[in-house]
Amino acid sequence: MVSRLSEILRNPFYCGYLSHNLLEGQVIKGNHEALITEETFLQANEMLKKNAQGYKQENRNANIPLKNFVRCAECGTPFTGYIVKAKNLYYYKCNRIGCKCNRSAKGMHSLYADFLKSYHIDQESCGLLKEQLLLTYEYLTQSEQETRVISQQKLNELQIKLNKIEERFAYGEIDRDIFEKIAGKLKEEIRFLNGDSEPARNKLSNPSEFIDQSLKICSNLSSLWVSREYDQKVQLQDLLFPGGILFDKQKENYRTEKVNSILELTHSFTQALKGNEKGQIKNSIDLPALVAPVGIEPTSSESESEILSIEIRSQKSWAKIGILSNIGWALKS
Repeated sequence: MVSRLSEILRNPFYCGYLSHNLLEGQVIKGNHEALITEETFLQANEMLKKNAQGYKQENRNANIPLKNFVRCAECGTPFTGYIVKAKNLYYYKCNRIGCKCNRSAKGMHSLYADFLKSYHIDQESCGLLKEQLLLTYEYLTQSEQETRVISQQKLNELQIKLNKIEERFAYGEIDRDIFEKIAGKLKEEIRFLNGDSEPARNKLSNPSEFIDQSLKICSNLSSLWVSREYDQKVQLQDLLFPGGILFDKQKENYRTEKVNSILELTHSFTQALKGNEKGQIKNSIDLPALVAPVGIEPTSSESESEILSIEIRSQKSWAKIGILSNIGWALKS
């Protein structure tokens, strides 16, 4: 209620004025009826600047980094955080009235650290995953370069055709209607190809070292989250689970509906390895979803090669590999 009142008192609309991006920063008198006088508006804003009411809302609190990130599995409401001053202890609670779901911050943090451990890359998997990521990186780099060359050749051909049709029109060999029809079509194709092409990405100077460092980070997400400061914790949370996580008060655990691509990839990989007994893959593993397309590496009937052949689909692979870099950036000291 207080925040809503402050919002009204700060908005010039309620004292009869208009302010909008289309007005390029100008504030103009409107035709609508004002709810408060100009004098009241100015006085209220002076008081709010001084924070005369002594109320301060702390949004960045190192003791409750999971605030708004965790949602109630029962009703979907984000958790808020608070402190019990008598105990000097922090708690999280569902912000919906009547839900009665509140837990200690210490317990919620311990549970989240355990939740992150389920996405760790074990050391046995790192070597095979590194090999596949290197193969995929090389394949995508080559594939992107080939696609760019083909696209440029097509653009050159279209430009030559456009130049010729313009020249013929200039010499009067074709009438305007035909020229505009053909030239318009060629220009549209050129615009499409130019708009569809992406800027060239910088190649990694040392992809092997980059992947080593990134896999080291992904092998230790839990302790990294525990040891970081508030901002880095929040960045890492949002990076790993973009949609936040759900807390189930009945089962006392977390679950998530959206995991970033690299965690899905590595989790599938490690699960496939765990299911590999005596060179055989368990039937429950969906290998077609993990096998890379022909061209990334020679096909093989050996189970080890099948495990190695994790697919990173071409349309999303750069984002998936890039997430490793983003994790490292988010966790820099």
